[in-house]
Amino acid sequence: MVLVLKTSVSEMAPAVRIRHLPPEKLQATCDAYDIMIEKLMKWSDNRPQPKGLSEEDVIAISEYFKSNFNYSLPEGYTEFLEKMNGFSFDGYTIFCCLNDDVKENFPRRETSDLLYNNTNFRENTGITNYILLGKSNISYIAYDLSTDKYVLMTDGDMRCLKEFDDFGSMIEGFMGL
Repeated sequence: MVLVLKTSVSEMAPAVRIRHLPPEKLQATCDAYDIMIEKLMKWSDNRPQPKGLSEEDVIAISEYFKSNFNYSLPEGYTEFLEKMNGFSFDGYTIFCCLNDDVKENFPRRETSDLLYNNTNFRENTGITNYILLGKSNISYIAYDLSTDKYVLMTDGDMRCLKEFDDFGSMIEGFMGL
């Protein structure tokens, strides 16, 4: 059974986000994400990518996950979404959150929607301990809820190839940056 989710970011309720990092660590994290975005853009020859989501949209998406899947999105991925709403180049995809920008400017990426992919994955496999965050032709990137680690997994049997402590390290390992 394939379940198609038609909820977009604009249909979710806004909320207030609480950051748990001290200001100096928050700045270092933001700087690290800026560097990662620069690497991604350089690697893709600066091809256009969806612009980042507002903090309110990211909160709404995370709350939607919490109420519908019983878990929140990992903070590293939410930080990425605020900088860039997904990424796709050369067979590598970091899932986006479907919104007007994606629908209007990147219509082929509608199938790379975070909600759509996680809903279908859960419905079709019964596997509920991962949040899928992206994919390539041969692998998935995900967040393992049982270990609180980011993982690179095989496409077929979902075998863990490598674990990462943070989102940036996982992206670098996944894309070979």
